[in-house]
Amino acid sequence: MILAAMVLPLLLMYCISGILYTFDIKGHIQKKKFDIVLEQPISLALDTFASVTKQYLLAHQLPIPDGDMTLKKRKSSYLFRWGSLKYTVSVKTTKNPNILNMTVRERSLLTQVMRIHRADAGTMLKMIPSILVAGVLLVLLSGMYMALTIPKYRRPVWYSMGLSTAFILILFMTL
Repeated sequence: MILAAMVLPLLLMYCISGILYTFDIKGHIQKKKFDIVLEQPISLALDTFASVTKQYLLAHQLPIPDGDMTLKKRKSSYLFRWGSLKYTVSVKTTKNPNILNMTVRERSLLTQVMRIHRADAGTMLKMIPSILVAGVLLVLLSGMYMALTIPKYRRPVWYSMGLSTAFILILFMTL
């Protein structure tokens, strides 16, 4: 019962955000784009991208993000990301080595929840789905165990499980 009470809020968040996501209700992202003009080409190192990004943000009185920083090679360019669930800055190299493209994103609360739902919200928040799955499985397995130990519920539980399994098999066979 205690485990079910702990898991229920997480499950409700995933159910509600999943329904909203199904109906294409994803929230709002305020997006601003800038070009950073450099005096000389940038060194392709995480620290350098962080320093250039921070200088530009401070000079233009934009907030400094908190959260993780990453630098990834993408085909013929590099993409630097720095931010959190609510506020993210992305900087991408261009064909011109003296120009960087910067995108600043500020997400609404609903958009932040949708990022958690898609497991696109940073390392700590990616643990939520794992905790949720483990909790739901424990609740269901303990419920099955309790039901199977009571003779009066044993047969209806096996029938229900068989019916559900048959439904899944039929569903997959029709796809």
